[in-house]
Amino acid sequence: AGPDGDRPMSRSDSATAVWPAREGTAGRASAHAHPWRNRIGTGFVCLAAVLLSRAAFPDEAERQQFLYAAVITIGYGHLIGAVAFTRMRRHSEAHRDSPLEWTAFWLVGLATSFCAYAWLLQAHPVVLLPLLAISTWHTIENDLALGRAYRAGFRMPGVSRSLLDHTACFGLTAAISALSMVSLGASAWFPGGRWLELVSQGVAFVCGAFLLWRRGYRLLGGATLACVLASVVVGPVIRFADVFVCSTLYHLVSWLWYLHERAASEGGARALWVRLAWLHALPAAVCVGVWTASGPLVDPLRSAVFGPGIYLFWSVAHVIQTAVARGFSRADAL
Repeated sequence: AGPDGDRPMSRSDSATAVWPAREGTAGRASAHAHPWRNRIGTGFVCLAAVLLSRAAFPDEAERQQFLYAAVITIGYGHLIGAVAFTRMRRHSEAHRDSPLEWTAFWLVGLATSFCAYAWLLQAHPVVLLPLLAISTWHTIENDLALGRAYRAGFRMPGVSRSLLDHTACFGLTAAISALSMVSLGASAWFPGGRWLELVSQGVAFVCGAFLLWRRGYRLLGGATLACVLASVVVGPVIRFADVFVCSTLYHLVSWLWYLHERAASEGGARALWVRLAWLHALPAAVCVGVWTASGPLVDPLRSAVFGPGIYLFWSVAHVIQTAVARGFSRADAL
């Protein structure tokens, strides 16, 4: 089956199957709606955020705090929106007969997991690395899915079962993870950090080289190899905040862009932005309150709520929730 997950991929359409170059044609899809318009515009937003922060904050610590606070505030709104607008699939009659009990079970389990993770993060900060990798995978997988959604008239597909798709996501995730670890100084941060960097770079290199030989995936392969090269050449001088912010902000902005174009094609863009404003109002109010307050407990609270460590836990919960809600696209098993 081809990367679109619905039918065998012919030679004529394989080049556009992963990142399609045609706008959606179903419904009232706008002629301006195009995945590459979204990707390029989102990329410029991420680059501008990093460059403007460097110009506005001469002090590096203040710059990183501002970047984390701004992006994570938008991120919390994104997580709230995913829960508000997504209905989780129920997999058995028991779930349908007792929705309150099922919801309570998951809420208690989530709260318990969060407490255990927060304790472990305090004792061993290295635990954030696998969560960072999962969050990065989500950004890449969603980018591929959004490209197909544009081509399908804004119909979001399920999680792909294509082996090539997962090779591409896994390889690029490994490359960005290697760049993140090098920027964090993982080699001096914990025992075995240097070996983990090398393994990530090696896995990413193999996946990227393999994808260069697959028509329709060559651009992904090139991007993977470029990230591997960046982790080797410029990784030590790159700030982790910039890597984290670019990866996270890319996902958030690309989704806002996609939702706007989908709503505009149906004449509901204004109503969408009103709903989004309400969803983002609570995390924005918390952010302003924490950053304007003063006291001995404010700084630890600010670092916890608007730091990447805690946010990544909720991001991974979001990855699981949205994957379950979307299901899998129709395709042969891996």
